[in-house]
Amino acid sequence: MMLKIIKNSCGWLSRKLNVIAYLTAENLALRQQLVVLKRKHNRPKLKERDRLFWVVMSRAWSGWQDALLIVQPDTVVRWHKRAFKLYWRRKSRTGKRGRLALDSDVRELILKMADANPLWDAPKIHGELLELVHRRFRADCL
Repeated sequence: MMLKIIKNSCGWLSRKLNVIAYLTAENLALRQQLVVLKRKHNRPKLKERDRLFWVVMSRAWSGWQDALLIVQPDTVVRWHKRAFKLYWRRKSRTGKRGRLALDSDVRELILKMADANPLWDAPKIHGELLELVHRRFRADCL
């Protein structure tokens, strides 16, 4: 009996907290739009931080589309896609491009394996190299 009361109380509390979180997110979304609309322009100008706010809200809150009034939800999705492209474009500019260089010893070992076993294809050679690494690792651990 006591367990049932505790279980029901926990369920009630969980539902209340979900409602509070939803209302808090909605309030935050509506307040952000009011800030944009209060700027002194005929047509509200959205800044990068406004766009970022809506991209984050779209990822963090399931009801973001219902509270959105000043732009279309598709616009927010487009901003998110553009931000995602920019992120990966910047991340890929690190200067290193292409495959990592193989050590000359590994390259020689691969060529020897291919010459000694003409029927082996690349996946088979790869598997054998992994087996060598595992054997060496086990030997080092013992």
